[in-house]
Amino acid sequence: MTPNQRKEELSRAWLAAVAGSCGYALANWSQDQDCIDATIAASDPIAGGVVADPKLDIQLKATSERFTETGVKVQLKKAQMERLTRRSMVPKILVAMLLPPENEVEVVPHEHLVLRKCAYFCVASAIDPTVEGDSKVIEVPFTQPFTPEVLRNMMKNLSAGEPL
Repeated sequence: MTPNQRKEELSRAWLAAVAGSCGYALANWSQDQDCIDATIAASDPIAGGVVADPKLDIQLKATSERFTETGVKVQLKKAQMERLTRRSMVPKILVAMLLPPENEVEVVPHEHLVLRKCAYFCVASAIDPTVEGDSKVIEVPFTQPFTPEVLRNMMKNLSAGEPL
């Protein structure tokens, strides 16, 4: 497995753990479908919401080296930017996972499942879609961790008919 494939698998496993801990279904696309790697869905309205079956599309990125003091940097090709930021019926977010250097992933004993702050998000509609050249680097801020609590709030907002 290449380092990039390993990062992709770890980010998918992490997303599955977050969605599963919230009780939401996760659909992984075997191929990148229109800049979407996965869809998170809930059945029925959430917490008295008015919209049944809320869904959230996810574009996953993972890196072990591209970060600053304020966030994780991910590079998107021009075509990816156009697909990710265009208006859509289902809201989209970009989730950037910061991994330790290769071969430094810690495996914990079987008594524990530990999820630490390691992934961060930005709402796709809030990303400036302007691209000069072939690609654009986006900084996903550390102030926006993608956690089970954050996911629950997003899905609750969607079920209430509100923006993310």
